[in-house]
Amino acid sequence: MSFRRWTSVPGRLGGSCWLAALIGGLLAAPAPVLAQSGTPAPQAPASQIVLQPEPDRPWGQVRFGAFTLTPHIGISNVGVDMNVYNAANEPRPDFTATIAGGMDAQYRGTRFETQIQARARYVYYKTFPQERAMNPGVTVRAQYALTHRLRLFTDDQVEFLKDRPSVEIDARTRRMYSRVTVGAGLRLGERTDFVVVGESERTAYGADVSFLGVALRETLNSTRQRVTGTVSYKLSGYTTIRVIGGGERERFPYAGARNGESGFTRIGVQFNQRAMISGEVYAGYQLFKSETVAVQPDYGAITMDGFLTWRLQDVTHVSAGMQRRMSRSFRLDSPYYVDTTYQASIGRALTRVLDVGAGYQYWALGYQRFAGPGALPTDSLTASEDVARAVTLSAGISTRKRTRLAVYATNWGRRGAASALRDYDGWRFGLLLTAGALRIDNRGMFVNGPGL
Repeated sequence: MSFRRWTSVPGRLGGSCWLAALIGGLLAAPAPVLAQSGTPAPQAPASQIVLQPEPDRPWGQVRFGAFTLTPHIGISNVGVDMNVYNAANEPRPDFTATIAGGMDAQYRGTRFETQIQARARYVYYKTFPQERAMNPGVTVRAQYALTHRLRLFTDDQVEFLKDRPSVEIDARTRRMYSRVTVGAGLRLGERTDFVVVGESERTAYGADVSFLGVALRETLNSTRQRVTGTVSYKLSGYTTIRVIGGGERERFPYAGARNGESGFTRIGVQFNQRAMISGEVYAGYQLFKSETVAVQPDYGAITMDGFLTWRLQDVTHVSAGMQRRMSRSFRLDSPYYVDTTYQASIGRALTRVLDVGAGYQYWALGYQRFAGPGALPTDSLTASEDVARAVTLSAGISTRKRTRLAVYATNWGRRGAASALRDYDGWRFGLLLTAGALRIDNRGMFVNGPGL
């Protein structure tokens, strides 16, 4: 019993979904059968789901009429991080483990549906207790069918996190993230839908949180209001075309020079998860207008966002994706950077229970400097472009009770164009155990993502 997807913005992959698809597809390599039943993780791309027969009732699920309770538990990243701080010199290894748990409560009536997801993730480090963290979060979704054509929905979330917020920042930083979403979906015809969504997001770092001498609340604390409209036309049971347009306003309470507004449009195609080729691909244009153009430059460029998975005889999958977008930087001399990401993975089910996989990710961060004074030109913050890459190998054993044990090894590295002070290489390897639905956090960082 899956929650209907009126509660998401169709086609908005963002910084999480494509990477979730890559990591999930790599660490949950497909088993020989594609059939799906039970309750998959909400908003999960096809390559993120364990591709094997699921029982009518997932592990631990309890039903009371229209109410359903589904627990989730996982022990991930049990192993060794050879470079805990991503240091260029004198890397420090440590034993680490992550224990994640949660409960999904769902009610499904004739016209009203709601789902509450409560979760927590505890990260343990043996030698460096300051890196330990508890990461709780709650997501609430609801929808109400006014008529057979018109539905109203909401999708709200709050999380308290201590992890790496992006590839750009090496420190595990404490922050709060919240999102409120309301929208409406209208069925215009047998094949055509229209969805309008309003979102408000808030990111808040504490006064004592810093990285490389920069107080992160001074550059990254922000609020965002976004309105998006999407028209979807179903060409067939396997292919849907979507046209997306919208606008966004950003406000930085401690850095007014970063304020601005954006307009964007995208067109793309979505392939059903049961098709031989599944996933989504979008291309569009984003125009950012700064409120302080004399200091912060405007930005306008083509955007790309997509991830496709090709399955061969239900035992092999090959995935590839790309993303190009504007992202906010913590640096005092750069308000934003152009984030260009490429990723690819391959997985194969050797038997009904044994799978193997490999993946590659590459990031290029092209920084745009402030045009006026206000930069802090230190040796560690002068690169115009940074690149990072990750190579992962994994092997896993799955059971019919939605339990999976896997081993993995990942090599991370980064290089700066103008400075070597933040260059590093490091290995992470260990074990992963999941029971119940495969869980991936909101940014798509699973076992070996930058969030660890």
